[in-house]
Parts: sequence; structure tokens; C-alpha cells
Amino acid sequence: NAAKQFRDLEIPYSMRSVGFGVPAEELLKVTREESEAGAVAFIAGSVNGIDLGCRVARTTLYPVLGVPIVPKQVDSIDRFVQSFLELPSGVATFAVGRSSC
Repeated sequence: NAAKQFRDLEIPYSMRSVGFGVPAEELLKVTREESEAGAVAFIAGSVNGIDLGCRVARTTLYPVLGVPIVPKQVDSIDRFVQSFLELPSGVATFAVGRSSC
């Protein structure tokens, strides 16, 4: 996981968990607090596509990595992919997971 990689590479990090329906004001508070503590980027993982990454990006000028955490079965591929199509600027995405290659 990311925390282990950061520890192994001796990269300082902070980890917070927020609920799916967290209000925008609370996300803004979290990103401000983390920025004041020295954060220079944010990683936002969610089973709801990259919605959380998009929401975090709206609260900061720092880079945001939106990580979709894919459940074993996706209920609606259209709903899952929709957030990728609506990415605000400043959000990068990448995939981590199974490969058939």
C-alpha cells in the first residue's frame, strides 16, 4: 500500500479517511490543514471512481492523484467512467490492479 511505500522511501506523509458524503467545507478544511502542515500533493482513493479526487481538486491548488479503487464487480460501467469524463484540471489518474497482459 502507499503508506508502506512512503515509509520504505522515507517520504513524510499523512493519511486521513473521509466519508463518501463529506461536505465540501470539510474537505476544504482537511486540505488547508494538510497544506499548512507541509503537504504538496494529495492522493484520493475511492470505490466511487475518481469522484473524491475531483472533489479534493476543487479545494486546493496542489496536484491531486485520483485513484479509482475498483471493486470486484462494477455495478454500472457508465456511472464509474462518468467521473473520468468530468475531471477538473489538476487531477491526474492512474490505475492499480489486475491486468490480463
